[in-house]
Amino acid sequence: MNALEKRALSTLASLYALRMMGLFMVLPLLSLYQSDYNASASLMGLALGIYGVSQAMFQIPLGMLSDKIGRKPVIVFGLVLFAAGSLVAAYAQTGGWLIVGRALQGSGAIAASVMALLTDLTREEHRTKALAVVGMIIGLSFSVAVVLGPLLANAVELFTGFNGLSGVFFLTAIFALFGILVVLFLVPSPPDQHAHADHRWAKGTFGLVLANKQLWLMCISVFILHLGLIVLFYVIPLKLNMMGIEQKWHWAVYIIVVVFGFVAMVPMMIMSEKYQKGAKLFKLSVFMMMFVSLVWALIGTDQWFWLLPFLLYFTAFTF
Repeated sequence: MNALEKRALSTLASLYALRMMGLFMVLPLLSLYQSDYNASASLMGLALGIYGVSQAMFQIPLGMLSDKIGRKPVIVFGLVLFAAGSLVAAYAQTGGWLIVGRALQGSGAIAASVMALLTDLTREEHRTKALAVVGMIIGLSFSVAVVLGPLLANAVELFTGFNGLSGVFFLTAIFALFGILVVLFLVPSPPDQHAHADHRWAKGTFGLVLANKQLWLMCISVFILHLGLIVLFYVIPLKLNMMGIEQKWHWAVYIIVVVFGFVAMVPMMIMSEKYQKGAKLFKLSVFMMMFVSLVWALIGTDQWFWLLPFLLYFTAFTF
């Protein structure tokens, strides 16, 4: 990669990290603060998931808009929406307003625009490498965030006395503002906004995308994978409390699971690349998650040893 490509990759990857950290930090927290918002389990579940719904609605329209007016204006606009949603959620007193804030966060759907900008700034022979690095950053951000979220919530309550979840939402707004500064002052601009003709909206291309069966299989697979994750992160914090593990120590459980998952994943990745076993290991990971879910269903989650299958689940999910 040349200097421009390295700068583009480092700055856009850091932008992804800031935004993903802001999103993922609340995952292990939302269900724990249900009583603070006088909300039902259904409302808190909606607050947890509504982000993905609004993001799905706006991802393609904002991506199309970035083709017309440029990537950076759309990315900045999306980060402003994300920051605004974070502030609404931070000041929310009820489950309803929390849902509004989370929906507004998701409406700042900039993933497509950021990826398009990255491809605008990299040559074709380096594009796959650049996208792979961003994917790694997203995975790392998730792992760090599920540990950092409970830690920061504890710190907010200890030093300020305020609701820990509200404090984390304030921090996500700050992350978004830092992201705006990164876009405006650090991310390079492409010499030609439409340098890559394949990114321009062409009549009939959307229909071709929708007709791609392989793409639909991948989309359904990703949907199911993250559906399971979101469900788990609604239940697991509550189960940790039921086991007598105080909220201030939840981070310790998560860091054990995260570190184990990454260490166990490494030999799987080596086998995948060195021996071309990616497809088989992918299927094995799916069956591992199915097996863990079945074990949980049979043994229940009221005893400490339900955490052991969690290590296996996270390894499979990370891979």
